[in-house]
Amino acid sequence: MPPLPDVVAAGNIFLSNQAFLSATTTSGKGGNITLNVDDLLLLRRNSQISTTAGIDLAGGDGGNILINSDLIVAIPKENSDITANAFTGKGGNINITTQGIFGLEFRKLQTPLSDITASSEFGIAGVVDIDILGIDPAKGLTELPTEIVDGSKLIAQNFCRVVTQDSQFVVTGRGGLPNSPNQTLRANTPWEDLRLVEENKLRSPKLPPKSRSEQPKKKDKQSERIVEAQGWITTPNGDVLLTAKPVMATSEGLWLHPQDCRLWKQTVR
Repeated sequence: MPPLPDVVAAGNIFLSNQAFLSATTTSGKGGNITLNVDDLLLLRRNSQISTTAGIDLAGGDGGNILINSDLIVAIPKENSDITANAFTGKGGNINITTQGIFGLEFRKLQTPLSDITASSEFGIAGVVDIDILGIDPAKGLTELPTEIVDGSKLIAQNFCRVVTQDSQFVVTGRGGLPNSPNQTLRANTPWEDLRLVEENKLRSPKLPPKSRSEQPKKKDKQSERIVEAQGWITTPNGDVLLTAKPVMATSEGLWLHPQDCRLWKQTVR
């Protein structure tokens, strides 16, 4: 197997069916692995990225692992691991920078699940630093109550009686729309202007009084009065005149009296 370069750069890295990137040692210090992945680092079916030292139960410190990847994905139950362990020496350091990591979890010791470990059997454990650049959606979740709230219990059955005995609730409606969807439309809806009108606007301006010479002369009430005709006379010309009072004949035989003549109102030909 050719030696592993110091830095591996790729768009995507897929490890499957016990595939591995390894810098392990049987004794002595483990090597270092640096991965720069643009998109996805995928581990499937017991795949490994390891810098474990002293795999033959010998001494040596674990190597360091540095991973920069947009996404790191593994299946939890497939036992795909990222390890920098040691036996008697110190565990290595693991630094991961990613937008999201799924299926892998940091644990102090290796398990049958997919792990990230930097442990030591008899020495000091290493340091694991995972920097998530993206937003973890699980941290922003809020647990909602499971009980359903009965909205009818939140509304008072008689609001006017609860507040005060003098309260009122009046539904005036809007235009031709009914107060309830179950009611029919009203063709002739009364309209009332409820706006407040200033009294000053309703008052007409006062004009200065006219002088006595400008005031109109009062007419004679008797001349303005219209009286129903009570009689009639015939003039020597043959004209018929209506009189306001009945004509009274005198012993001299005169039909027309001066009092009757003042009250003539109409000439009928």
